Amino acid sequence: SSWHIWFSVLHSTFNHFLTYYFFSHVLELIPKFPAYVVGVSASGKVTTNDYNSVLISAVDSRLKQHSTINIFYYLGPKFSGFSISAIWDDAKLAIDHYKSWNKIAIVTDKTWIKSASDVFQFAIPCQLKVFSNKQYAKAEIWITN
Repeated sequence: SSWHIWFSVLHSTFNHFLTYYFFSHVLELIPKFPAYVVGVSASGKVTTNDYNSVLISAVDSRLKQHSTINIFYYLGPKFSGFSISAIWDDAKLAIDHYKSWNKIAIVTDKTWIKSASDVFQFAIPCQLKVFSNKQYAKAEIWITN
C-alpha cells in the first residue's frame, strides 16, 4: 500500500539525516603518521565542532610530547569548505601555536585553497607546501622528512 512506501521513504530519509548530521565525521585523524605529525582528512563542510573535537585536541596532545609539529591536511574530492567559525578556529590555532609549526602540507585540488595559501604564506612561520591529490604520496614523504 502507499502508506507503506511513504513510511519507508520517510524512515530512510530520517536515517540518512541522522547519520550525516550526527554520526559522520567530517574531519578525521590519519593515524599512520609519526607522533610529530598531525594528519587530518576532511570531507564535507568542516565546522568548529570538527576543529575542536579532532584537530585542536590532536595538536594540543602532540605538543605535550614535541616542541614543534608538522600538519598534514588532506582536503580531498568530498571536501566542500569551512564554516566561518572553523576558519576563525584555524586562525586562532595558528596564532596560539605560532612557534610550534615546523611544516604544513595541504593536499587538495581546490584552487581556492592554493590561492589562499599563497596569499597567507607570508604570515606562516614555517614551510608550507600545497600538493595536488595526485601528489598525495609525495606530500606524505615531504611532511615526514
